[in-house]
Amino acid sequence: MVRFPTPCLQGTAAGRSRVISGWIWASVVLGSLIGASNVHAQDAKGDIGLQEPETSKSGNSGAVCIDGNAAGYPCSLVDLVGFLPLADMGARPGIALNDAWGWVDPETDQRWALMGREDGVAFVEITDPANPRYAGELPMPSTAQANVWRDIKVDGWYTFVVADGSGGRQGLHGMQVFDLRRLRSATGAPVTFGSDAHYTEFNVAHNIVVNEETDRAYVVGARLDQRSCSSGLHIVDISDPLSPTFAGCFADRGTGRAGTGYVHDAQCVVYEGPDRTYQGREICVGSNETAISIADVTDAANPVGVSRGTYPSAAYVHQGWFTEDHQYFIQNDELDERVFDERTHTYIWDVRDLDDPVLLTAFVSDVVSTDHNLYVRDSFVYQANYSSGLRVMDISDPSSPFIAGHFDTRPNDSAVNFAGAWTAWPFPDSDLVIISSRGEGLFVVRPSPLLGTRFTGFNATADDGSVELSWGLNQAANLERFEIVRIEADDIRAVVSSVTPAPSQTDFTASFESEEGIFRFAVVAVSESGDRIESDIQVVNVLSGEYLLDPLWPNPAHASTRSTLAVARGQVVRVSVHDALGREQMLLLDERITSDLSVELAFDTALLPPGTYYLRILGERFSGTRPFVVAR
Repeated sequence: MVRFPTPCLQGTAAGRSRVISGWIWASVVLGSLIGASNVHAQDAKGDIGLQEPETSKSGNSGAVCIDGNAAGYPCSLVDLVGFLPLADMGARPGIALNDAWGWVDPETDQRWALMGREDGVAFVEITDPANPRYAGELPMPSTAQANVWRDIKVDGWYTFVVADGSGGRQGLHGMQVFDLRRLRSATGAPVTFGSDAHYTEFNVAHNIVVNEETDRAYVVGARLDQRSCSSGLHIVDISDPLSPTFAGCFADRGTGRAGTGYVHDAQCVVYEGPDRTYQGREICVGSNETAISIADVTDAANPVGVSRGTYPSAAYVHQGWFTEDHQYFIQNDELDERVFDERTHTYIWDVRDLDDPVLLTAFVSDVVSTDHNLYVRDSFVYQANYSSGLRVMDISDPSSPFIAGHFDTRPNDSAVNFAGAWTAWPFPDSDLVIISSRGEGLFVVRPSPLLGTRFTGFNATADDGSVELSWGLNQAANLERFEIVRIEADDIRAVVSSVTPAPSQTDFTASFESEEGIFRFAVVAVSESGDRIESDIQVVNVLSGEYLLDPLWPNPAHASTRSTLAVARGQVVRVSVHDALGREQMLLLDERITSDLSVELAFDTALLPPGTYYLRILGERFSGTRPFVVAR
């Protein structure tokens, strides 16, 4: 059963504005400004045409994200720690990256990035994350062909590797098994390794899923499958990693483009969510092109379908991941941006009742990009969204997610395509995230401690020259101070006051004296590491009299000019333009305005003859004029 929610749109601004059509206009601005057959997606896409990066980003030094930039890469609250170009990972010309996974040696504490290439796996040591080191490779089997898709998972000491093939490139690849302890010896020149075991019950497969709790691998999207699993779940017992054995099949017929139960990707867990019927059971959620499919696979020889869920705009249900409490499932759709809306969509399922998954919300990003793999750590979703790179979504409130940070691996490329970030994998034991970017290389990044921090309210008032501000935060960890900034011309921010938060404090106030004027204020939260987030902007009217009218600018005017009006008390105000003889030339405003609003008066002077003019203001309690000149 599916209930369809209202989409959750990113970047919805609180405020109202009005534009009067024609060559005269005025806008009222609120005080708060926000700023087919058996063809699967991989066949439909064919071999992805790689786009060369517009700029070469070689070297391995990191960079802190400052003012939206880290070493030339657009970012927000995500720092670049290290980088290794594709050319330095043993890739031949024309070979690109695909999947990625991570592993930490529990005995030596060496940290590794397992990077999928179209022709094998590259092993990169990132124990020193600022200096990634290419240590060696595991080539594809000699019977296989290079292909776009390769997938890597880990169970204990071992990694398991599959690869897909389109068209006629479906030579035997099977599942490679590699003992990761062998990487300890790769201390010098890059080493070419061989597999430690090779499972050959299928030729090619799109993906592999591993449940480390049960020592099972789930090969999905397999073709030329000797066990005839219909490209569904091909279940393998890997409790003896060097002797993997077939354990069972599951295909949810009626799902998939061909209705055969094709599984593109999946996650399988020992369920610990609130649904008591399935607690302690092994549950798989498959992303089956047309639907998510939930199955109980506790008995691998006799798996049971539980439920499925879909939605009207399902174009290619691609991949997803449980939240850590198993109450929600976060899912992407790889092709809906091509079919329905170019902005990235993320679907959040309420799976607290596994028999009845409910689509809680569809988050719509403000960025144009195709989404790909995503993973969950704590209350964040780490999304690899091709041309827009890493997007970090805060799901602390699953019904109201938001993008908390990002790191773009392909500057100047925002489009619906398959170039850029394939996988962004967060290490569960640290704050590091590795990104596999198709034509660029390996990025090692670290989110800011402020990630997920946001302002929960910001209010500003002024009385007799004193400005009072109040605001809140959803969390206050790792904060050093707040800066109160006044936004001046050219968006220059001048610090006018500061506040030091107390431990665990989440509500704050500040007051200070100000000269008369119409000002824009914001609050900047600064972390102990120097990261910064800024509140929305509040316009504050600091008045000593009945009204305040800013000088017109530019003056002399050529094509247009503007001013801003604020009043101390709500009233009907008429604003008009008159020539030197007092004749009215245009009416800009004739309506009631309130004291919490500032009115921007902007108007076209192109049709006015050169000369002196007057902006006339008439309120219920005041009147005034402001001269200006029209010149050519």
